[in-house]
Amino acid sequence: MVGIVAADPAGAGLAVGTAGGVVKRVAPDYPQNATDFEVISLKDGDRVVGAVQLAGEDQDLALITSDGQLLRFGAAAVRPQGRAAGGMAGIRLSARASVIWFGAVDPSRWPARAVPATLSW
Repeated sequence: MVGIVAADPAGAGLAVGTAGGVVKRVAPDYPQNATDFEVISLKDGDRVVGAVQLAGEDQDLALITSDGQLLRFGAAAVRPQGRAAGGMAGIRLSARASVIWFGAVDPSRWPARAVPATLSW
C-alpha cells in the first residue's frame, strides 16, 4: 500500500499510477457497503506507486521515472474506468526504468515548467 485516500463519490474520481507506467482514473462509483475494495487490476510484477483523489478534471497527472523522464498531461485525457479494469499505458519506459512517483498537479498553481534531471550515484 502506497497511501490511503478518501473515496469521494462526489469528486472527479481516483487516479492511480503504477511502477510499470500504467495510469487509471477510477469512476467514482465506490461501493457504499464495503470498507475496502480493489481499484485496479495489476499485471504480475507491477505495483501502485501513487494514488490521489482528484478535485476536478482540470488537474494534471504526472509521472516521474527512475531514469529521469517526466510526463505531465491533463487528467481529462484518461477516461474513467470501472474498478475491475487495468488502466491504460501512461508512459513508455526504457528497459530497466520504472515509475517512482505519480500524482496530481493543479495547473493554476504549478504551470508546466519542469525540467527532468538525471541523478547519478
